[in-house]
Amino acid sequence: MSSAHPRPALHVDGVLVINLIHRPERLEHFRANADAQACLRHWERLPAVNGQLLSGYGQPPWFRHGNRDKSWGGRAGCALSHRNAISIARERGWRSVLIFEDDVILGPDFDHELQTLLSTLETSAQGWHACFLGVSQPVGPGHPLASLGATQQLFQIQGCLGAFAYILKAELYDWALARLPNETNIWPWLARHRAIDRWYARNLSPNFKITAVSPSLVGHYTSFSDIGQRAGAVISKDGAEADHSQPIIGRHSAICGLSRRTFQLYFLLADQANRLRAWHKRRKGF
Repeated sequence: MSSAHPRPALHVDGVLVINLIHRPERLEHFRANADAQACLRHWERLPAVNGQLLSGYGQPPWFRHGNRDKSWGGRAGCALSHRNAISIARERGWRSVLIFEDDVILGPDFDHELQTLLSTLETSAQGWHACFLGVSQPVGPGHPLASLGATQQLFQIQGCLGAFAYILKAELYDWALARLPNETNIWPWLARHRAIDRWYARNLSPNFKITAVSPSLVGHYTSFSDIGQRAGAVISKDGAEADHSQPIIGRHSAICGLSRRTFQLYFLLADQANRLRAWHKRRKGF
């Protein structure tokens, strides 16, 4: 935790950075980025969950010594770590929390960009519940809400893949905590939902107002992934260097409304398929 400077006035009450104990180089990289940003001087490290140490890892019925066992362990740890972040925000009475994964890239103007975003959220996205600062893949078109400067826009979205940097408001905490997994049900939850960002993409927007910035305010740097079990590609903060970082496509609100209903129906049907998939995984393993 960086505590040498006074805490600035922010619209987010807490900043948590998820970091595995065996990845100190990631934490130092984040620290070097964050120390230059006045808005992040009160950030805290949140010890990430190591999925390979969880009860049931590597054992039947979910594991049959497959070549992706470590990847599923990484997904489990990731989901539980994000749940822990929300739980901490709730316990401390934070009205909002900014959650980072430790491999983010913050641009030199991040402090100003975040303040602009927070101000715009209050004026142009009344009633918002979550805001993703970066998007790997959007779900459907987004409704443009406001410009954030020369290049970035704020959108209301139906969902997105990418949980590396996002803000949640307190109204969402209890709902999410009641549905996210704990250590006792993590493996059946993963068999059904696969990953935390996939669950976010399919479950938040039917119940809450979800927003996102595009192009991204933050990016990733190349590093070995405990989930993918390989080094990932660099994603610049504007997404320009990322083959798999897709911009949000703006659409008229009426079109977005129709698309939202279509996607909600699709997700409802897909969830039934996910239940069958989870049953199959229990029989055959990940």
